[in-house]
Amino acid sequence: TQSSDTRDVMLKQYIEQIYTDLHERIATNHQQHQQDEECSTNTTVVVVTD
Repeated sequence: TQSSDTRDVMLKQYIEQIYTDLHERIATNHQQHQQDEECSTNTTVVVVTD
């Protein structure tokens, strides 16, 4: 049972690592997406005011 426990712990850490990495990527993508939206709305406003 000890070997399977060790494997479980390693699996847990592995999954947590992937989860953290994914979370960071999503957060970064979200920020970039928000910036893109802001830029597009700004250009739209400029076009409308013209």
